[in-house]
Amino acid sequence: MSFSAGDTFINKPVPHAPTHLWVVISDMNQSVDEIVIVNLTTYKDNGDNTCLLDKGDHPFVKHQTCISYRDARIVSLSKLNELENKEMITRQEALKDNILERVRAGAVGSLFTPLKILKILEDQNLA
Repeated sequence: MSFSAGDTFINKPVPHAPTHLWVVISDMNQSVDEIVIVNLTTYKDNGDNTCLLDKGDHPFVKHQTCISYRDARIVSLSKLNELENKEMITRQEALKDNILERVRAGAVGSLFTPLKILKILEDQNLA
C-alpha cells in the first residue's frame, strides 16, 4: 500500500486514550523514510489556534478542531504499512487540497512545530 500527502487515518482505540485523525503532510515522492504526520484534536481555549478546522472540513471533524503541531511525528512508509497491516490504523477520507495547504501553512506558523518537522517541510519546499 502507499500513502500520499493529504491521506488520513485514525489510530486504533486503546483504553484511556482518545482516537485521533492523523494526516500525512509531507511529500511522499521526496522521502519515504521521513514522512511528517500531524493529528487533529478538539480545540480548547488554551490550545494552538494556528490552524482550526470546523465541521465540513473533513467527515471526521464534528466540532471546532485544531492541528496539534507539537505532537507531529516523523514515520517511514514501511512503519505506516506495518501499522495498517496490523490493523493499528484505519484509513479515512483524504483531506481536500485546500485544507491540506492550510494545515501545511499552519505548521510553519505555529510556535509549537518541532524544528526537525519544519526542516523536512522546508527541504521539500512545502514551508
